[in-house]
Amino acid sequence: KTVPVDPWSVFRGEYVTLSYEAGEDLPLSSYMDGRQVYVVLKDSGEGFYERVRYADEKPVLAEGEVCLAGRTEWGRASFPDIGQYFVEEGLAQAFQDAAFSRRLYVDVVVNSSCHALIRDVVVSAEAVQNMFADPSLVMPPPLDAESSDPKVR
Repeated sequence: KTVPVDPWSVFRGEYVTLSYEAGEDLPLSSYMDGRQVYVVLKDSGEGFYERVRYADEKPVLAEGEVCLAGRTEWGRASFPDIGQYFVEEGLAQAFQDAAFSRRLYVDVVVNSSCHALIRDVVVSAEAVQNMFADPSLVMPPPLDAESSDPKVR
């Protein structure tokens, strides 16, 4: 699930900047901006992954958990690997509107090093339900960064 952030830059082309619920509201007052943080997620049972804990070192994961490597900034965690999604010219505002209304959802693949790639972006909760109709799609096998060739837009 995403939360809204500034959507595009004239200098870099049209893209949507993505911020995630998993990085919000962390008690990071003791963290300086720019420090590494790992956010551990677990399936909520509704097709989304929710934060269960965070750490400043790569965590040992329990069955069914994944982690995202992020950076602290402004009292929250950002995830640079999946922080931007480039869109066709003219579509950035529509994606921005969807993000602000919390109808923009991101399908992410995470590897064993806690790095992620965006597999798809969909608008609306109904689209997400269709995307996850097959339970095997909720959490794909970990991505092997050396041998994979994911298609990232």
